[in-house]
Amino acid sequence: LMFAAVKGTMIYAMITNQNLDWTIAIETAWDSDTAAVFSAIIAFWFGNRAMSKARAWQVEKKQLK
Repeated sequence: LMFAAVKGTMIYAMITNQNLDWTIAIETAWDSDTAAVFSAIIAFWFGNRAMSKARAWQVEKKQLK
């Protein structure tokens, strides 16, 4: 949420203070560092969910034996 709040505030400030078009503000805010952080967050979220399901399946498999 902090990541989204900072980027949202940044875009809002560029639109209101610098009178930029919203498309230019988004393109400016979305740099390569932002893309890297966003991809790490998404990978952690979905990777963690997949690993949790795999662990639960392994535990269930052991209980059936």
